[in-house]
Amino acid sequence: MGNNKVITVLSNEFDAALVGDFSIMELPAAFRSFLNKYFPSYIKPATTLKNENFSFVITTKKVEDYLDFVDKNLGGFNFSTVAGRINSKENLLDLNAEVPQFNYKNVTVYNVSLKGVGNRDSLSLESSIADVYINDSLHFPGTTIKVGSANDLSRVTLKTSASQTINAASIAAKVQTMPRGVRITFDKSNFDVNGKNWLIEKDGELVFSDDLISADGVRIYSGDQEILVTTHPSDIGNSNDVKVELKKINIGDFAPYVVKKNRLEGLLTANIDIMDPFKKMQVDMTGTAEQFRLDDDSIGNVNLTGNYSMRSGIVNFGAISKNDNYHFNVNGAYTISDSTNTRLPLDINGEFDHMRIKLLQQYLSGVFSDLDGFATGDLRISGPTDNLTYTGQVKVNDAQLRVNYTNVLYKIPAASFDFRDGFIDFGAFPIRDEFGNQGSISKGILKHNSWDDLEFDFAMNTNKLLVLSTNGTGKDSYFGTVFAKANMTLKGPLADMRMDIRGEPADSSKLYIRSGPSRESGQADFIVWKVYGREMTPPRAAQESNLTVNLDISANNYANMYVILDELTGDIIQANGHGNLKIKAGTDGEFNITGRYDIDRGNYNFSFQSFLRKPFTLREGVGNYIQWKGDPYDADIKVDAEYHAENVRFSDLGLDQFSIQAGTSGGVNSAVRKYRGEVVVVASLTEKLMRPNIKFTIELPQGSALKNDPDALAILQRIQNDENELNKQVAFLIVFNSFGPLQTGSQSGLGNIAFEGVVIGSISGVVSSALSKWSSNIFQKIFNDKSIKVNFNAQLYSGYNLIDNTDRNKINYDRSNLNLNIGKSFLNERLTFTFGSALDFGLSTEQAQATKNLQFLPDITAEWKIRQDGKLVLTFFYRDSYNYLTGTGVGARQNRSGASISYRRDFDKFGELFKGDKKKKPKAMPPAPKKADSARTN
Repeated sequence: MGNNKVITVLSNEFDAALVGDFSIMELPAAFRSFLNKYFPSYIKPATTLKNENFSFVITTKKVEDYLDFVDKNLGGFNFSTVAGRINSKENLLDLNAEVPQFNYKNVTVYNVSLKGVGNRDSLSLESSIADVYINDSLHFPGTTIKVGSANDLSRVTLKTSASQTINAASIAAKVQTMPRGVRITFDKSNFDVNGKNWLIEKDGELVFSDDLISADGVRIYSGDQEILVTTHPSDIGNSNDVKVELKKINIGDFAPYVVKKNRLEGLLTANIDIMDPFKKMQVDMTGTAEQFRLDDDSIGNVNLTGNYSMRSGIVNFGAISKNDNYHFNVNGAYTISDSTNTRLPLDINGEFDHMRIKLLQQYLSGVFSDLDGFATGDLRISGPTDNLTYTGQVKVNDAQLRVNYTNVLYKIPAASFDFRDGFIDFGAFPIRDEFGNQGSISKGILKHNSWDDLEFDFAMNTNKLLVLSTNGTGKDSYFGTVFAKANMTLKGPLADMRMDIRGEPADSSKLYIRSGPSRESGQADFIVWKVYGREMTPPRAAQESNLTVNLDISANNYANMYVILDELTGDIIQANGHGNLKIKAGTDGEFNITGRYDIDRGNYNFSFQSFLRKPFTLREGVGNYIQWKGDPYDADIKVDAEYHAENVRFSDLGLDQFSIQAGTSGGVNSAVRKYRGEVVVVASLTEKLMRPNIKFTIELPQGSALKNDPDALAILQRIQNDENELNKQVAFLIVFNSFGPLQTGSQSGLGNIAFEGVVIGSISGVVSSALSKWSSNIFQKIFNDKSIKVNFNAQLYSGYNLIDNTDRNKINYDRSNLNLNIGKSFLNERLTFTFGSALDFGLSTEQAQATKNLQFLPDITAEWKIRQDGKLVLTFFYRDSYNYLTGTGVGARQNRSGASISYRRDFDKFGELFKGDKKKKPKAMPPAPKKADSARTN
């Protein structure tokens, strides 16, 4: 093909091809001839050059391992492509490059695309970069660079889009290359830092040459914040010194680039002098940080000094604060380079005078909170930055801290702590609780590795101290307020701490034990939480705390124990007694109890339908107890409790009907008919605490005028012999403090229907749970469909106002309204249809005659979950009801239909209801893994 040549190179590391009319010896000159036109100060002109016309392409494979031969700080360039063309006759230069990733030191660049076009006069380059990653706080996504160069003068424009802290930047400047340096003249430019826009003043100029730095009008500002760079002749040598003036710089905007663990805030005003920058550079700094804050603590004004000498390789620094509660003098040195290897990399000495110690809270947040107090003494911090040693002695006074697990705040009047290599010896010191009770820390050792890998070895004893102060708002298996005579130890590393407490109550105390999963915290049987997908177990963080507490409690009459049977309704057994309980609980969810608690006295707080509260009293001297054998939800129980219904009348039973059935000629005696007094309902709970076998009896109290009356005893015996009648009368006595009418032949079964399930589970679950669960199970088995739900609900009310010629002053509950509905879900429970009916009928003869026909009242609902999580719901409904107040027992049917939309939101505090959801800030993009080593896991 004439003078055209083809050269190809194939290898495991790269492929290359060179095609065209060229001379191998003159290839470098071909490139130099073009570059000389753009940067004549740097590139010497080529010798006489023949016409060259060639194209080239280079594609790399895995070349990263070979870049060490070029520069050990350079990496990447795998699977890159570089292509171009030179035509010296037509004065044409083309260059195209695609680089997926490369890095230099800690800077990583992703997806670089470069296009260049040149001729004998000028060069135009345009590059787009997906991301320039420096660290988690600083990276530059969406960067574009444009360069136009000709005859030593280049116009450079750099633009970048948003990231976490650098929101946007647009930098423009003229760059003039000189034989021994470069001159940069800024055009109007700007960039954002932490949401604040910074401007670079136009025509500011920087000159960098081999032996001289010059700055003129370089001003960068944002509101009151300002950085001014100037130069002046040096007192030592022929070069210029650089002076940087900082005015009210917001420390919080820039601190995240250099400090990761702490939040620094304040306004920095300082002067920085850089002397002899090209030879033996020396830097001096003096300044003041106003309104300085470290994390959540306001310190005040801090005077800062610092210097660096290239000769010694040491950075010296100091900070002095004379603010109230923060009086300290800190000075130190950081060795950058040490040829003799005799100096510590970091050496800080601090003198503290009544210095507030709240700053240490972040290091102990996994175990303690509310740390505060004041320290006086000397502390030295030295060693490599990743393995610092803390030594010295500090005296602490007026200190306090709260043990997170027990929520008890302890106060430390005075103590002396020795900081030694690898641990802190707290010695022995007194502690007090919030009520002034005193204990003693007899041993206190905290091992640490630069405040990581914490390990505790503490011992405490007391004759009376608050050891538990939790309120049960969380998911703790036990909570309460307990004052105890105790011995306690805390040992182990942060990830596996063990607290052993042996003691007995020493003052009036309350201990609550949840005997089952808390319905109030999300386990209520009428709420079904649907989880889609597979739940992952999050890995435990390296410094996550885990505490196991072992309690050996000798219970006495100082302590009142509350066993929560149903947290939603408030069913609680309150007991005072004696026994020994061993409780093991942990922050990882472990919880078990062993031991027997014999009950001397107490109460059972019974709630009917979650709104009506009734107290049952535990009977004394009958051997009541609760016994645990490990599983807290599998305890044994033996409890007899009684409820005294007051002002009860036997006449409400319908005694005329009773006398006919009894076959007596004289009927029930007048003493029984006229009786108005107490009747006792006795509940006996046996077998399992969570599934007790509950039996009722109805008795007359000791000393009652009818205690030995044969008619009264016969009536009670008849009720006792009929379980359905017994359940109904118990419900009437508990809820209404009144007997209900005795069942007749025509009403047999009505009482059973109205009150079925009265005594299942716990006393307060009698009305709504049993029939609904039983019906749901039957329907689910018949149709083999778990999504079918059946709900049953019964309500009682007085119907005497529906009948003419009756005593309207008489109060009784003789009507029932039963609601039964069946629900079926579709589309993975997004769409639910509910079909049901309400039945309204009378329980007494008069009420049964007043409304002879049972009214079928349809109730239809369709519910669509607009959001899959069920927070936004659209509902359509149609329902009938019957109004008996429109006439003398005739009434009229009424119906309603419509639609509703509802939104549910969870919140812990009332104020959170009005706050918008906080969106998480996007995390900075981490460095991408190398392709050859990448792997995908599911």
